[in-house]
Amino acid sequence: MRNVCLPLAIALLCGPKGIAQADSSSLHARYGEATVERFVPTPQIELLVNYGADRQACEILIQPTSMSIFFAEKRFGPVMDETVVSQILEEVSPVLTRGKGGLSLVTKSGCNQNSVEEFDMVTVSRTFHRCDLTNEKHELSAWVTFKRSACDSIAKARMELQQADKDTTVGKAQ
Repeated sequence: MRNVCLPLAIALLCGPKGIAQADSSSLHARYGEATVERFVPTPQIELLVNYGADRQACEILIQPTSMSIFFAEKRFGPVMDETVVSQILEEVSPVLTRGKGGLSLVTKSGCNQNSVEEFDMVTVSRTFHRCDLTNEKHELSAWVTFKRSACDSIAKARMELQQADKDTTVGKAQ
């Protein structure tokens, strides 16, 4: 009986801080502002926003909603309605604010299609899977990457990760 009461007494004496809970307020108080946030504009679509040093969005990933935080479990999941994704893109990066258009590239391979549109202020990349033409939902993901100096460190880190991944892949092949 004595062994059972001791943990209960400690928990009561320590109060709510003694039993750790990671809620948004306590995490912000302990670690500061989040550099990445997740939003759910529709029940089927989520936005992952990566912020720069100026607390403005540097990258926005639009993808099907997933309950998992593990990237590998999100691959080849449900697809999104292109019209809805286009509306969200217009909300987070209106066409009139993107700057002058530049390079526009579309790559197709089988059912898959990737498109990249370069603008002065932003790059918009979209990925589609178009095998089932009877379904209006074809979009797998959309990326908005903002071109500001506050985002340079994020872009550099992403390039370094991609290079490290390539180096690892080459090393395994040898």
